[in-house]
Amino acid sequence: MKSSLRCAWLLLLPLAGCGGPTPYDQGLAALNAQELPQAAAYFQQAIDQNPKDAGPWVGLGMVLYSRGEFIQAIDHYRQALKLDPNRVEAYVGRAAACLQTREYDLAIADCNAALAIAPDTVTAYTTRGYAYSEKGAPRDAIASYTEAIQRGVQDGDIWLNRGNAHFDIKQLDAALKDYTEAIKLKPQSAGAHSNRGRIYTRQANWEAAKKDYEAAIRLDRNLASAYSGLAWVLAVSPNDKVRDGAQAVKLAGKACELSQWQDPYCIGVLAAAYAEYGEFKLAVDWQRKSLEFEHATFPPEELKKAEERLTYYLMKRPYREQ
Repeated sequence: MKSSLRCAWLLLLPLAGCGGPTPYDQGLAALNAQELPQAAAYFQQAIDQNPKDAGPWVGLGMVLYSRGEFIQAIDHYRQALKLDPNRVEAYVGRAAACLQTREYDLAIADCNAALAIAPDTVTAYTTRGYAYSEKGAPRDAIASYTEAIQRGVQDGDIWLNRGNAHFDIKQLDAALKDYTEAIKLKPQSAGAHSNRGRIYTRQANWEAAKKDYEAAIRLDRNLASAYSGLAWVLAVSPNDKVRDGAQAVKLAGKACELSQWQDPYCIGVLAAAYAEYGEFKLAVDWQRKSLEFEHATFPPEELKKAEERLTYYLMKRPYREQ
């Protein structure tokens, strides 16, 4: 998210006039080339020459953001806005930095301020969508992502994030369409493949889910959700041709390793895999571990299903999705 937003901000930054490259121009060029030390030096030189010019303050804010110095970036954007209250890129930049400091309401307010000045600023819609998503307001996130899409944004990550928001409110068909478009725009997106696999699993489209999870793993060997998703399919599918207990155990174990054995859902998948493999004692042990996990936050309906699976394993029966 950080790098794509940075590139988008560059499009917002105004270029200097004719007469040869200024320190500000040189700062922009260095920033675009991701030469951060040089960019910082050029922007600081521009500030020293004219501290009342908002542009270099914004540029240096972007450098600080790129270096992960979010609080300092916010301070520079704030200074830019003191100098020029209509500086759209300063609002958008500060909003993105506020996302990183988890100040979601401030990020939303800054995006709204940018849009009040320039309603077609698509980066403000996408950044506001991120903020609403992180705040736990998926419907507002969907509306903001949709505004960006309607303005011609062709970014697979935006479709992926809108799909996640649709999933959060159980609009699975809409989520499926968004993930499919995300894959079309960005075929290398492991997250989009993995999340579409999750939809196919919910719809009992086992072979399609298997293909998507396999694609996600090929694209990202460290994506725990893809390993656990594929393990689940191989463990609980009612389709005999799809199930593979031994492979499910291997994949579920990998998911647990990647999540540092801190994800109760991954541990529950490992239990289902052991049950399919016929190791019911291990299935019971791991399912109990999943249920007793100190950080487990199962919603009531998921807790009921997890307890039901434990009953199956105690009866030495593997669990099957219907």
